Amino acid sequence: MEWGAWRVVLAVAVSAGSIIAADAGHAAADTIVNPSHRRIWTTDDGWRAAVAADRESIVRIQPLSGSGLSREAYVNLRAWAGISRKRPPAPGSKITATLESGYQIGCMTTLNEVTPALSGSFGLGGNGGIQTGPVFLISPQALIQPGIQASLSPGKSIIVSLGKKPLESDSSSVTIRSGHITVDGCIGPATIRSFSVLSIRTNKVDDQNAVYGRVIQL
Repeated sequence: MEWGAWRVVLAVAVSAGSIIAADAGHAAADTIVNPSHRRIWTTDDGWRAAVAADRESIVRIQPLSGSGLSREAYVNLRAWAGISRKRPPAPGSKITATLESGYQIGCMTTLNEVTPALSGSFGLGGNGGIQTGPVFLISPQALIQPGIQASLSPGKSIIVSLGKKPLESDSSSVTIRSGHITVDGCIGPATIRSFSVLSIRTNKVDDQNAVYGRVIQL
């Protein structure tokens, strides 16, 4: 998946995922441990449901590229869901449920391209000639140094699923171990937030609920 020069790479194995989201400035790894989250509710037709996430940790590491526009981290997360019922359902009742887990990834400003140029834009409409002195960064088109023109875009966010599992019994889980996240071409903060969603469908209702982790800056 690619948006201009901002790139998010994803690899998923069985009950394990890899996203790549990049950061600069972490010479050594540091680990953030997120608290667990849980929601319990009852559907309109009487099913008791729960969705939870725990064992989440984010290990921020120095990117292999060494670029100041990259962020990189390893993530660990377990999502869990369950459904139950106090009384037997009515004859002919059917229920399906699916647990899905992953990460939302955001970047404040993305660098689309850097090309040679002898002129740049000042503000939103003016043009300038060859520059001999320092030039300040002006978006969306900016001359960041003489002869180099950069194209910037406003921030973007994406949602990446790392695991999706139907509930074939009263409970199921999706576990991500050492998922690798790398984000490239991101100017300013890059952030991630985990999500775990349980979707339920019966003869009578469609129901969905979710838990979210804390927003973490890479």
